[in-house]
Amino acid sequence: MHELSLCQSIIQLTERVANSYDASKVIGVTVELGTAVAIEEDTFRFCFDAIASDTIADGSRLTIDWVSLKLQCQTCETVYFPRSPVIPEPCPRCGSFDTRCLAGREFSVKHIEVEDTRKETGQRA
Repeated sequence: MHELSLCQSIIQLTERVANSYDASKVIGVTVELGTAVAIEEDTFRFCFDAIASDTIADGSRLTIDWVSLKLQCQTCETVYFPRSPVIPEPCPRCGSFDTRCLAGREFSVKHIEVEDTRKETGQRA
């Protein structure tokens, strides 16, 4: 179950970012996931909540921006979106399986929203 180790990495990054901004709470985390990464969403969300528990990210909102698999045929250069990210699908134009991935393998943290802890002391964010 690689969802667990991925969520551990996300929470570690989230804690470092929150601490660098002297934040008291992480409100939300947005990740970008490609459909070809083979993440099971319910398991991913469960792992995120479990790992975030008792951390600065406890109770934070997880938003997932899914990126569809997008391939380009190396033979005829046709760009297409296969129906399945896991079952090989030939080029709809020439039937070739010689493709390159243009999108759909992303895994990144796009946004971390934190609660500002600066008091009314004249400090600005």
